Amino acid sequence: MPRIASVGFFRLLSLWVAAVLGLLIVSSSGVLTEAAGVGVPRGDGGAAAGDAVEPRPRPGPRTAAVTVIRTGPSGDYPALGTLPAGASLEVLGRDASGAWLAISFPPNSGFPGWLPISEVNGLAAVEALQVVEVSPLR
Repeated sequence: MPRIASVGFFRLLSLWVAAVLGLLIVSSSGVLTEAAGVGVPRGDGGAAAGDAVEPRPRPGPRTAAVTVIRTGPSGDYPALGTLPAGASLEVLGRDASGAWLAISFPPNSGFPGWLPISEVNGLAAVEALQVVEVSPLR
């Protein structure tokens, strides 16, 4: 079985996560670029095709800034990847101290990734979240 360099694997994983989140697009020349100001026609005459339309954020917890997602609830755990500022979070629980949040990472995967609660906006009742134990990667 061929061995994949860890740097290459994490770069590939980061690109996949960004593509899933809709942060990258493939141009006509086949080059990956960041999606910005993508026009969406509203159909009611309010915006013409090609006009930038500001997306409405969904309610719920979101990242406060670009955030590193880790394999466990501490900066000592390896990084899995990053999420951009304002990314919607699927919360799985918290650590026993209440300082770290377990989220589904990559998004919608059900696999836990961890980020400091201080990096999250729009999260209420942290104490009510279930405590998630750290599980080793397989």
